Amino acid sequence: MDEEVPYISISDVTFHYGSAAPVLQNISVQFGQSSTTVLTGANGAGKSTLLKLLLGLLSPQQGKIHVAGKITKGRALHELAGDIAVSLQSAEHQIFSPTVRKEISFGPTNLAKVNADYLVADAMEMFSLSEYAERHPYDLHAAQRKLITLASAVAMDTPFLVFDEPTVGLSMPEKNIFAKALSLLRKRGKGYILVTHDAAYGFQHCDRILILRDGRCVVDGSLSHFLIRPDASAAMKNAKAQLPVSSRLSRLFGQRPVATTVRDFVPFLKEKANDY
Repeated sequence: MDEEVPYISISDVTFHYGSAAPVLQNISVQFGQSSTTVLTGANGAGKSTLLKLLLGLLSPQQGKIHVAGKITKGRALHELAGDIAVSLQSAEHQIFSPTVRKEISFGPTNLAKVNADYLVADAMEMFSLSEYAERHPYDLHAAQRKLITLASAVAMDTPFLVFDEPTVGLSMPEKNIFAKALSLLRKRGKGYILVTHDAAYGFQHCDRILILRDGRCVVDGSLSHFLIRPDASAAMKNAKAQLPVSSRLSRLFGQRPVATTVRDFVPFLKEKANDY
């Protein structure tokens, strides 16, 4: 759990669609404003429903959700949009403006940000989109359109962000662009959730892991503590994901803390080799 005052508080939340079995059951989690969390789970675990509840698109049948100290139920969507921004998985379902600049400016303009022009320019620079500002988004390739949706969320300048499967469709250059953006967001004190099955990427950029299974929260804690658990591999497998190769090898060789990247593991391995 985060030690700082929670920016998002989900308390004993249960949700079901109509008379169907609950999609989420008794979920209680908190996120500090500067927390960085990787959220994973198998398809149908409840991740998408949880996001919709956070954004106010759905309301829980049981429990309460607070964002920025205010309960989400009954709040207008545009009010919540000023507290938490989201980038959805499919870029094609989000882009509708005639230029990259106008697409990225939609959020900050509708939130009446006084520095909207600066926020748009900053987001375009962050995601290497400045040179395409006046181009139609569909003149760009699919990975760049994905970057547009990520930049659109960042340009809203909310204290907290959610990125739903942000690396799907990205090649390594675009992944590196997003990695630098996440690093900058952390330096600016922004918190975020990465909803992803790409554990190797998520582990590099988050300090906490949350795993949903059958509508319940089965893992919630610091990533470093999770990686030394004997059942860490099994927990990831149940989430239809797997530990990064570097983490698996690091655990095998007894490295502490367990490495989350090759860069963290190789020096340890060289030191081990020198002992023989």
